[in-house]
Formats: sequence, C-alpha cells, structure tokens
Amino acid sequence: MDTLRERILSNRKIIDFDDAIYQLWSQPNFAFEGGESNESAMERAITTLQKIVLTHPNDNVVIGTHGNIMVLMMHYFDPQFDYTFWKELAMPDVYELTFENFELRDVQRIWRE
Repeated sequence: MDTLRERILSNRKIIDFDDAIYQLWSQPNFAFEGGESNESAMERAITTLQKIVLTHPNDNVVIGTHGNIMVLMMHYFDPQFDYTFWKELAMPDVYELTFENFELRDVQRIWRE
C-alpha cells in the first residue's frame, strides 16, 4: 500500500540522518523542504491502519512498512514509542500489534535479526 511507504525526509540532501530524524521527532509539525513532518506521515499511516483494522476485525493481518512509519503508527496509540524506541530497532524488526476495535491492546516483538 503506497500510504504505508516510508516518508520523504527532504528533497535536499540530508547530511546527518539521525539528527534529521531527531529533529522531526522533537518538532512533530516540522518538515524539511520537500519533506513530510511526523504529524503528516502519522496521519497518512493511521488513516490506512484504521481502515485495515476495522475492515478485518477478527483477522490476523500482516503489514510490511519501514521502521519510522511503523513507530509513528505505534506512537499514535502510546507515546512510549518515540525517537529512542526507533533508534533501538533492528533492521529488520517485527512487531505484533493487537487491537480491539481501533484500540491498541498489546505490542510484542516477535522477531529481531
């Protein structure tokens, strides 16, 4: 799904990727030139996640996305999923999120490389 793609940070070269991501997490409405803020990326991803969860209330669904979008979706439900959590992700990393209606009930790491 294109709406779960990783966001574009900027249309200009980013010198320090980690610093750029930190700045975006520190200022959720900030966006670099030609890029997407945390707020807009989260809104895009959450709209899609909500449609998936509510359309498949009793199904197990697998969603593949990039780490930053995944953590933004998790952050929407629980602020403990933040920049620090993102920094600790392995690549790849797999989490199981359990929902009841559209309320996040549980998060479990199920695989880490």
